[in-house]
Amino acid sequence: VDKKLRKELEAAGLERIDPVGRPFDPAFHEAVAVLVATAPDQDHLVAATILDRLAVTMVMRHELPKADKVLRRSLALWKALAADSPNLGERLSNLADLCCMQGGFVEAETLYREAIAQLKRTTGVKHKFMVQTLEGYANLLLATRRDAQATTLKSKIAAIQSRLDLDVPQA
Repeated sequence: VDKKLRKELEAAGLERIDPVGRPFDPAFHEAVAVLVATAPDQDHLVAATILDRLAVTMVMRHELPKADKVLRRSLALWKALAADSPNLGERLSNLADLCCMQGGFVEAETLYREAIAQLKRTTGVKHKFMVQTLEGYANLLLATRRDAQATTLKSKIAAIQSRLDLDVPQA
């Protein structure tokens, strides 16, 4: 797993920091995740999951261009290795969210639509990932001044949430 992860991190433009002889600095050094593959053929999916978590950390640090590159690399792995997984739909939605943060609404809309189709195939409509993706898409519609479409979509989201019995904040 280690070699495969290093290869993926390098492909995403990241480089290894040699820790030998350096004191631990929590502002500089950070463990992203510890994951164990359940089988040798799962190594690349573990690497993709770690890349996902790294991208989330980069977003929280407002390193959006870096996060974008890492998330796209992770997405390529998910598409190649687990095309029938609901995880792919979630990753598509995450990249769409990131595109919205960077003002890339046209690409984000394409990604949201792809994520919705993937989630319909793999989880069905009544799933928390679907709700999150639809909420992101509704926010994109509002940001691009398509209020009527956003309102219609928000009504559908509310209907799905009521069937999921999720904790829905009261207005």
